[in-house]
Amino acid sequence: MPRSPRHDTSRRRPPALRVKLSGIVTAAALTAGLTTLAGNAGAAGDNRLGNGGFDSGVLSPWTCATTARPVGEGRTYWYALRGAVSDSDTAQCEQYVKVAPNATYTLSAWVKGRFVHLGVAGDGFTGPTVWTPDATDWQELTTTFTTGPTTTSVNVRLHGWYGQGPYLADDVLLSGPPGGPSTQPTHVSPITVPPVTVAPPTLPPTVPATVPANATVPAVPAP
Repeated sequence: MPRSPRHDTSRRRPPALRVKLSGIVTAAALTAGLTTLAGNAGAAGDNRLGNGGFDSGVLSPWTCATTARPVGEGRTYWYALRGAVSDSDTAQCEQYVKVAPNATYTLSAWVKGRFVHLGVAGDGFTGPTVWTPDATDWQELTTTFTTGPTTTSVNVRLHGWYGQGPYLADDVLLSGPPGGPSTQPTHVSPITVPPVTVAPPTLPPTVPATVPANATVPAVPAP
């Protein structure tokens, strides 16, 4: 008498079970994606800067040198700022933002590159500048400052250094109390170069030999 073929049930799942498992995986993926988007939205909501992550793919409301542009090399999302530094250009980007007088703020950014600077200044107020000698991977720059009694807006600046190669910047964040109506300052104190107390060779050159005569280079403060 012929034997009925045996069915290997261990390698098959009922169609209903396959659909159920697929639904579970899809739901988990959607949940993770929504959580990430919610986190990004929360961070953006607390940021006094506009387009701090450059995720729109454009620079506005930043004002940048023509050597700075968004590129698809973001740290947490699509885009980051790339500055193509040369011997005569630091590829600076800046943004004016409203702040409150006599208020404390925290400024931070994630950067890659040599001598990437992050600083802030405004009318009646000169804030700090932080920088990294060399960041081959993403490194966070952060500083805290307190505005002056008449300060209603500040200028946040981000740039590289003469002849030190391109830099990347992403997730620039200014956190603190909201500011009121203000106008763009008529004068902003320049960001100073890194302190001379930093031993060479990590200190960037004060005036590279190839910098043109009309290039503006901040003076090195006395030690």
